[in-house]
This record gives sequence, C-alpha cells and structure tokens, in this order.
Amino acid sequence: MKQLILFFICMKIVASQNVGPVITTSPQNKTVLITSVSQLTLHCAATGNSTVHYSWQKNGTFLHNYGSKYRILPSGTLKIRHLSLRDTGWYRCLASNRQGEVYSPYVLVLVQAPAEIVDGPKDRKVWWGTVVRLQCRTVGNPMPHILWQKNGIPA
Repeated sequence: MKQLILFFICMKIVASQNVGPVITTSPQNKTVLITSVSQLTLHCAATGNSTVHYSWQKNGTFLHNYGSKYRILPSGTLKIRHLSLRDTGWYRCLASNRQGEVYSPYVLVLVQAPAEIVDGPKDRKVWWGTVVRLQCRTVGNPMPHILWQKNGIPA
C-alpha cells in the first residue's frame, strides 16, 4: 500500500510540472487619439513552471521588434510608437514555454486622428445675386462632420 501511495504522489508532482503557461493579465480594447508623441501600450502577463516568452499578433500576423515601431518587453507588454491610422486592428498575445503555449483573446485597437480643415473657404467678392460655391475639405478619423455658419448662425 505504501508503494502505491508513493507512486501516486510522484505522478502528481510530475504532472504538475508539465503545465503550460496561464495568462494572468489579458490585453484590453483601446481607442487612442493620435498626437505628436502618440504611443500605445498593451499589457499581457502569464505564469508558468518555466520561463515564459511572449509574442504578439496583429490581424493574425506576428509582430517583431522592428526598429522603433514595435517593442515587446520581457514582461509581455507590447509598446507601439509613432502611432498611425494603420495601427488600427485586432491584437493578441502569445505566451509560450517548454510546456506549451496559450493565446489571449483578440482585442480591438482603434486609432483616431483629430479633425483638421485642409482646405477651408476663402474670402470672395461677388456681385449681389451671384451663386457662390464655398469649399471645405477635412480629414480625421472618424470622418469629421462639417457644419456651416453665417455670422455665427447655422446656415
């Protein structure tokens, strides 16, 4: 009977040592406005019986520590610098070690740009009764709504 109990205890110890990583902190959905120093941080952390290594995917494609754009820290955190609208997408973390690997759920990152008038109306002198066409082109994400006013009153 003692041999059977000892065998069971040994099996339990060996089984617990072969557990793959478990994600303890998953990334969260984020909406970010582009500024002159825009940077985005997504957090991911996992525990495991051996050293955990991290990778990140955007829209199903693995990201790498490319120069100054993406940086994957040893803690699992992903830093994206010099944000642009192209950084919008679905991101997820992969935690892996010798015993296995596990993915976090996908999270959505929405990058927005502030509204900007790139071609606004110009002053014009016209004859009374002449039709005037005023132009206003804007950029931004989401696309800005244009509202016209004349002397502070909605037109």
